[in-house]
Amino acid sequence: PILKMEVFFMAKNSTSKQKQYDRERASSRSKVWLGVVYPESAPDNWQSIFDEEHLTWIEGPLHDKDINADGEVKKAHIHVILQFSSNKSQSQVTEIMSMVNAPKAIPCRNTRGAIRYLIHADNPEKAQYSKNDVKAHGGAVIGKALDPVPADKSTVMREMMTWVVDNDIIDFAELAEYALMNNPDWFDVLTAQGGTFTMEKYITSRWKRWNRQQ
Repeated sequence: PILKMEVFFMAKNSTSKQKQYDRERASSRSKVWLGVVYPESAPDNWQSIFDEEHLTWIEGPLHDKDINADGEVKKAHIHVILQFSSNKSQSQVTEIMSMVNAPKAIPCRNTRGAIRYLIHADNPEKAQYSKNDVKAHGGAVIGKALDPVPADKSTVMREMMTWVVDNDIIDFAELAEYALMNNPDWFDVLTAQGGTFTMEKYITSRWKRWNRQQ
């Protein structure tokens, strides 16, 4: 009986360890991985190396203005997002990252958030980078991940209205042309976020008021 009990607990313990191993293995496997490439240590053609592996991936802008907590400028780096059609293990992704002399990647839990982090879109306290420098490779889709969130749109609308008042604008074309030439965020909101209707109505109203006062 004692031997049977020992065998029972050994089997139970083994099953428990196997389940724990399976959970840890599952948690360390992902279809999307986040990596960092340091240009100073990567091959000059590191992007081509990824492309030649037929990877689906997103390349962020060069982060060369990031600051450590002590005020020191961080080593210039580029965040990358690797996307796969099936789950990949840490070792599989590490093998890929080693091709460009990059550190280990980590599993991604929020792809949209990761894409927005490429330009610090939701981190105004950090150095800001242009979304025009975000590049999709191998069929990767950025979609609307970098579009302004509602709060950002409201801020942009207030900025535009303030500019219209400060510069006594009564012609929508003046705003549209200024945004096109000088402010990509304003232009995005006007062309892709429904801002044109509101701003055109607002400027037309100002024009009508100006006419009544003449």
